[in-house]
Amino acid sequence: MRGDSARALIFDIGNVLVPFSLPATAHALAQLVGQPIATVAANLLESPLARDYQVGSIDTATFRAGIEALFGVMLEPSAFEVAWNAGLPDACDAPELLLASQAVGWRLVTLSNTNELHARRLRATCPWLAEMTQTVLSHEIGAAKPSEEAFAAAVAQTRLDPGACVFIDDDAGHVGSARELGIPAILFEDERTCRSELERLGFLEIRAETPGGGA
Repeated sequence: MRGDSARALIFDIGNVLVPFSLPATAHALAQLVGQPIATVAANLLESPLARDYQVGSIDTATFRAGIEALFGVMLEPSAFEVAWNAGLPDACDAPELLLASQAVGWRLVTLSNTNELHARRLRATCPWLAEMTQTVLSHEIGAAKPSEEAFAAAVAQTRLDPGACVFIDDDAGHVGSARELGIPAILFEDERTCRSELERLGFLEIRAETPGGGA
């Protein structure tokens, strides 16, 4: 196999390893606070309050209190947790791409911009994440992609040089930032295309095509 100097894969989680729907979260929150979806999206999901929660500057109770103040409502904690997690699946199997990477023997790391409630949900519904990878989560390290600090934390988990890793993310900005820091990166579009690129780079064995065109 080619790529002897490349022995670690750093995966984003949301919409790379685990499906995530931001519109579903916005819809559930809008129903909970009694506001239009567009209002919730504009005033919360990309707000400083949400970013502070993402990097662990505030805890869940403080985040919920901030939302209550923002929309003038009182939120029952369990109802808020359900709404906030609405974009995550109830259960999710490990994707074939991750299983194939594990079989080859590469070091596997996940680097995710997330938060306390989402991380708790992922650990409950996708336990294979912790079993198969070293997890680097923004709210636990106090830094989020595309910051240099976030990428450095992930690379440190591989115990390799940045150039010996490949970072995979569905956000073009994050991919570009990784490349600027000397980390080879793939923009994730779908699992088949990503696997083909990893095969080209020598990370996975090239699979023989069946007569019907399948792999």
